[in-house]
Amino acid sequence: KKIDLDTIYEVIYNRTKIPIKDIVNANKNSIKKTLKSIVVGQDSVINKVVDTVINNKKLKRNKPYSFLFVGKSGVGKTFLVREYTKLLYPKESFVRLDMSEYKDSSSISRIVGSNPGYVGYNDKNTILEKVKNNPYSVVLLDEIEKANPSVIKLFLQVLDEGYMTNSLGEKIDFSNCTIFMTSNLGSDKNSIGFVNNEYSLVLEKIKYFLGIELVNRIDKIILFNNLTNKSIDKIILNKLKRFSDDYNLCIDCNKYLDIIKNKFNYSNRGVRGIDSIINEELKDVIK
Repeated sequence: KKIDLDTIYEVIYNRTKIPIKDIVNANKNSIKKTLKSIVVGQDSVINKVVDTVINNKKLKRNKPYSFLFVGKSGVGKTFLVREYTKLLYPKESFVRLDMSEYKDSSSISRIVGSNPGYVGYNDKNTILEKVKNNPYSVVLLDEIEKANPSVIKLFLQVLDEGYMTNSLGEKIDFSNCTIFMTSNLGSDKNSIGFVNNEYSLVLEKIKYFLGIELVNRIDKIILFNNLTNKSIDKIILNKLKRFSDDYNLCIDCNKYLDIIKNKFNYSNRGVRGIDSIINEELKDVIK
């Protein structure tokens, strides 16, 4: 009798939450090509991430692989993590923490759970519960420099030992996760991007804010360059095309390119806000 591999993969996933089909069928070139068509202007970053993750699947480790994305706001750091996850993981395997919400030391309880006798004890909706139920997850620590040092220490243990202990004393395994961190540290909003001789300066600033202990345990620190005019044009055209497809419109995207481009401030926000400008500019053409 012929074995149906898809059925086997589905059974394994249902029992273990291991996306075995994606792991077996992962093709570096295909993944790179797809990501580069979505995330514009960061081809070298995509190459590094995909090569590292796919190669790492062949190695046995007792701790998660980790990346720190550093660069100006709005150049695609968080966007790349989201699109990478959508491509290779089920929806429930993406865990994002906005670290600006963890500025207080008491926010630790939102991650590990509350101690016995406190409000929220035995809460099954903590970050650790999500990782426990989906051991092959992508964990995103967005703008990690904004978190309280006590919160950062929790993830220092994860990067060092591969697990975090919850309020019940249970060790939650992170060894099959991939952890992405993002930061704006070291980026100058007036610069055109990072250059080779700036790397050591950026690294020193990161070590100062995040601590040498954490930085030394991160597997790869990757610097994002600012977007070129060509990349910005491509992003706007892609968004205009998506907008026209969503509303079944027939518009000349090039006609609106300069209008949209002149209405947002890339130096302050990167490409954030383009969608709202497009919605405002084209709302009258929607039937």
